[in-house]
Amino acid sequence: MTTGSQKNLVLLFLFILFAAVIWSQNALLSNLVTLRREVDELGTNKAHLTASLARTTRQIQLFKTSLAEIARYQRSLPKDNVEFYALVEGRLARNGAIVNAITPAKADKGRVAVKIDFSCPYYGLLDLLADWRSLEAAIRLRLLDVNLAEDGQVSVTAELESVLEGGA
Repeated sequence: MTTGSQKNLVLLFLFILFAAVIWSQNALLSNLVTLRREVDELGTNKAHLTASLARTTRQIQLFKTSLAEIARYQRSLPKDNVEFYALVEGRLARNGAIVNAITPAKADKGRVAVKIDFSCPYYGLLDLLADWRSLEAAIRLRLLDVNLAEDGQVSVTAELESVLEGGA
């Protein structure tokens, strides 16, 4: 081999080496751009997940607070129909309602129901409903029929129902 061909061979080798360096830099730069994009996406995902975690934490705290509040309003169940009638009639008397009739109403097994016909002032009815709502026993108002009677009184037919303790 002559010095000219050796020179050409060295130049060719340097050119190939230079092309390989440029190609590898281009590949590394492309990889770097991809990795930067992934880092940016991960940062965005982190921000979304952090916000979601904060919302979830607030919701959990709200649920715990709500459960604690609900626990304060635990209701019991009447042991028998006598206790249920006594609770209902006690609130009627307390609010000055004039009872026309109290009759048992049809109820499913393990439940007790009563139908009450009474009259009272309208605002007395509102107080009575609030009292029934705040009873220590769990009751449900199945029916409420209100009609205007004489002298500002209202004539009311109501059906109340409760589950008996033990379901018996």
